[in-house]
Amino acid sequence: MEAYKAYKFRLYPTDNQKVLINKTFGCVRFVYNHFLDYQKNNGFKKSSYLCKDLKELTSEYEFLKKVDSCALRCAIFNLEDAYKNFFAKRGNYPVFKAKRSYQSYKTNCIVSSYKNNTYSNIRIDLEKRQIKLPKLGLVDIRGYRNKKELVGRIISAQVMKEATGKYYVSVIALEEALIKEKVIPSKAIELLKTKNINKVLVTGGIGVNGDFNEAEYMKEHLLEIGVKESDILIEDKSTTTEENITNSIKILKDNIS
Repeated sequence: MEAYKAYKFRLYPTDNQKVLINKTFGCVRFVYNHFLDYQKNNGFKKSSYLCKDLKELTSEYEFLKKVDSCALRCAIFNLEDAYKNFFAKRGNYPVFKAKRSYQSYKTNCIVSSYKNNTYSNIRIDLEKRQIKLPKLGLVDIRGYRNKKELVGRIISAQVMKEATGKYYVSVIALEEALIKEKVIPSKAIELLKTKNINKVLVTGGIGVNGDFNEAEYMKEHLLEIGVKESDILIEDKSTTTEENITNSIKILKDNIS
């Protein structure tokens, strides 16, 4: 089974790369706002329709040709998602984007082949601590010191600049999901069978590598042996032992009279 996994790295662009990243932020915002204004006046259009108009827009505004074209298309896809959320009553009507302290843009990974060689516009080398991004080329990164390679197929990358001025990149990869051995709450099972207990609390968050959730695995096992889902309480939000104890006590007080 395959699953999506995110990897976030600290990005260390050169001065020239910072200039291009900031230009891309502005161009992505420009494209989003341009087509939002168009749809306000002409009605909703699918992204496939708007992407055809993007070529004409880049011909009119030369500065759009200097940044990652895939990032510009992603701005249109994001606008379509905003409209879909509005139509499904999951969000408000889309609004124009303004320049803020936090900025970001997304770009998709495109893979091509030529003469038995495979080329990708996004590539990560964890040994050299570098990532290749469209238009930017190789950029230094930091993160995942204990990981030698990124396993799986890269789907997309999101470049971010936070209010502190620091740059980050979040990479989405499609990987083969690892099946972990289930963590069995044996003592809880014993008490459920021998004592008059009708509630069980399982705790445990996602591991350091983000591979699996202990509480969810214990819950699955309890369901398999016949424990009702309504009788299983779960605490999987904590990041420290202290938080786990505090949250668990609150859950028990709220659910057990």
